[in-house]
Amino acid sequence: MGFKGDKYTWWNKRYGTSGVMERLDRVLSLPDAAERLEIIEDKINKLLQDQEIYWKQRSRASWLKWGEQLQGQQSVLDSVEPLITAEANESLIKEFSASGIAHALYHIHPTKAPGPDGMPALSTRNTGIS
Repeated sequence: MGFKGDKYTWWNKRYGTSGVMERLDRVLSLPDAAERLEIIEDKINKLLQDQEIYWKQRSRASWLKWGEQLQGQQSVLDSVEPLITAEANESLIKEFSASGIAHALYHIHPTKAPGPDGMPALSTRNTGIS
């Protein structure tokens, strides 16, 4: 293969996978190949663990920074008066009724604002809901 330098080098400005299998065979034929592979595997696992810890700490730092900003804005939010009264909120969160749905359907313009199925309200008026 015409190696220059260390014959177990993975890079010598060669692209592609043409010599990879030959290089792997050379490494695996060494008497201490199993030990070397175990050491390499341990190093890779350590690097992956360090990387995971790094990103976890970085995300935590972002959340802490964002949380501090929210705490500063909490006093502003506490001073805002709610626009929805308790009575209006009760009517907004109550269960839907058939009569309420029928009332809404009959008040929609029949040929405007098609629903998610593409059909206009005209086609839903004759559903039998009352």
